[in-house]
Amino acid sequence: MRKIKLFYGLTFLFIISLSGCNIFDDDTTTIDDEIKSEITDNITESVTWKEGSTIIIGGGIRVGGSQTVVITIEPGVTVKFAEGAYLDFAYRDNTYATIIAKGTKDKPIRFTSNSPSPSAGNWKGLNFYKGAVNCEFDNCIFEYGGSNNSYGNIYIEETAVAITNCQFLNSASTGIILKENGNFSAFTGNTFTAMHNYPVSIYPNGISSMGSGNIYEQGASIYVDADNNLTQSGSFTWKNQGIPFVFDGGLRAGTKNSQGMQLTIEPGMVIRFTESSYIDFSYSDDEYATVIAKGTADNHIVFTSNSPSQAAGDWKSLNFYKGAVNCEFEYCDFKYGGAYEYHGMVYIEDKVSFKNCSFTNSKSYGIRLDETGEFSAFTNNSFSNHQTAPVYIYPNAVTTMGTSNSFESGSMIVVYASANLDKSGNHTWLNQGVPYRMSGQMRVGSTNGTTLTINAGTVLAFESGSGIEVAYWDENTGKLICNGEIDNIVTFTSVSPSPQKGDWKGIYFNKNVADSKLNYCLIDYAGSNEYNGAVSLDDSGNNTITISNSTISHSASYGITVDNNSSVDYSTVTFIDNDGEDYHVR
Repeated sequence: MRKIKLFYGLTFLFIISLSGCNIFDDDTTTIDDEIKSEITDNITESVTWKEGSTIIIGGGIRVGGSQTVVITIEPGVTVKFAEGAYLDFAYRDNTYATIIAKGTKDKPIRFTSNSPSPSAGNWKGLNFYKGAVNCEFDNCIFEYGGSNNSYGNIYIEETAVAITNCQFLNSASTGIILKENGNFSAFTGNTFTAMHNYPVSIYPNGISSMGSGNIYEQGASIYVDADNNLTQSGSFTWKNQGIPFVFDGGLRAGTKNSQGMQLTIEPGMVIRFTESSYIDFSYSDDEYATVIAKGTADNHIVFTSNSPSQAAGDWKSLNFYKGAVNCEFEYCDFKYGGAYEYHGMVYIEDKVSFKNCSFTNSKSYGIRLDETGEFSAFTNNSFSNHQTAPVYIYPNAVTTMGTSNSFESGSMIVVYASANLDKSGNHTWLNQGVPYRMSGQMRVGSTNGTTLTINAGTVLAFESGSGIEVAYWDENTGKLICNGEIDNIVTFTSVSPSPQKGDWKGIYFNKNVADSKLNYCLIDYAGSNEYNGAVSLDDSGNNTITISNSTISHSASYGITVDNNSSVDYSTVTFIDNDGEDYHVR
C-alpha cells in the first residue's frame, strides 16, 4: 500500500514539474505561477511572466530582436535583480522590444533587489532605447536600483514609455532619466520617495509629456538639462508638478516650422535656474515661439535662483527675440537674475505682455527693452531691489508702459534718449511714480507727425548733455504737450543728486512744432548751451507754442531764447535764478 502511495506521489510531482516547464504558444514562452526562474542570457523571444512568479535577473540582460520581442508581466510578479544587473530594451540599432507590465493596486508588479538585505543601488535599472516601442508600466514598484548615476532607475532615450500609478523607492541616483527625444507616452499618478538625486531628470522637449497627479517628496526638484534646445512645434503645456524644475544651462526655445511653438506654463510652476542659466525664445531670425505663463492671484508662476543662498545675479535672463510673438505673463515673479547687464533679468526685442508681475533682486535691470522691443500690455507690476534700474527702454516704447505699476522709491526708469522718438502718431508718457532718467538728446518728430504727451506729475531727469529737441529735421513734424496741473506739475530737471546750473541742455523747438504746449511745468538746472538757454525756439513761428503757468529756474544761461522767426507769450512764466536774461532774442 505504501508503494502505491509513493508511486502516485511521484507521478503527481512529475506532472507538477511538467506544468512548470516552458510552454511555447505563438512563439511566447510562459513562466507559470509559483516558479522562481533566473535569467542569465539575453531575451530574444517573447515571454509571459505569470502571476505569482519570481524572476531573477542575473546580470546585464538585453531584450530585443529583428522582430519585436514582447515581455508581458502579469499582476503580482516580482522581478529581482542581482547586484549590478539591468535590462536593456532594444539597445542595438534595428532591434525591437516591448514590455507590458500592468499590475493592480492589490497586486503590484515589483522590480527590486535580490539581496537579503536590500539597499539603494543594489542593481542598475531598466533602459529603453529607440526600438523599445509601446512599453507600459502601471501599478509597479521600482526599488533599490539606480546604481549608475548616468542612467538612474529607469533610462529613456529616443523613445516614449508609459508610466502610471507606479512607486519609485530608494534609488541611489535618479528615479527616471530621459535623454534626447526621450518622452513619456503617459505619466500620471506616480510617487517618488527617497531619491538620492532627483525624482526625474529630463530634456526640455520631454517636459510637456509629464502628466498630473504625481507625488514627490518635499524639497525635491526635477532636473532639466537646459543645454539642449526646446524645438517642439505646435501647442503644448508644462504642467505644475508641485515641486520646482531646475534649469541647468542655456536653453534656446523656438521652431523653424511655420506652425511655430506655443508653450503654456501652468499656474504654480516654479522654475529655478542654476548659475548663468537662461532661456532664449526665438534666438534665430527664422524661429518662432509663443509663451503663455498665466498664474493666478493665489498661485503665481515663479522664475528664480536655484541657489540655497539666493542673491542678485544668480542666473541670467529670459530673452525674447523678434520671433517671440504674443508672449504673455500674468501673476509671475522674476527674482535673483540679471547676471548679464546688457540683457537684465528680462530682455525684449519684440512685444511681451506683463500684468500683475513682480521683478525683484536683479543684478542689473529688471527689464531691458532693445530698440524694437515694447510692451503689448504693462499694468499692475512691481519692481524692487534692482542694482541698475527697474526698466531700460527706448523712447518709442515708453508709451506702451501702462498704469498702476509700482517702483521702489529712489529708482528711475532709464530712457535711452539718444535713440529718437520718431514713430509717427500719438505717444503718452504716464506718471509711473518715479522719474524717467533721460540718457541722451532725444529728438521728437517724423515725416507723418509725432506727438509726445507727458501726463501730470511726471518727472524727467536728464543726464549731462541730454535734452529734448522737437522736430529737429525740416521735413519732420513734432509736438510736445505737457499736461501739468497746479498741484501736480510736469518736471524737467537734472538727474544729479546735487544738481547744478547747466547740468543738462534744455528743451529746443524747431520748425513744424505748432500747437506744442508746456502748462504747469518746472524746467530746472538746464542751460548748458549758452546759445540756446533752458528753452529755445528756432524758426518756430510766432506764438505757435504755448508756455503757461510754468517756472524756469537755475539755468546756466538764458531762460528762453528765440530767433527772429520765433516768439512765445511768457507772461505767466516765472523765472528764478537764471544766469542770463529771462527772455532773450538772438
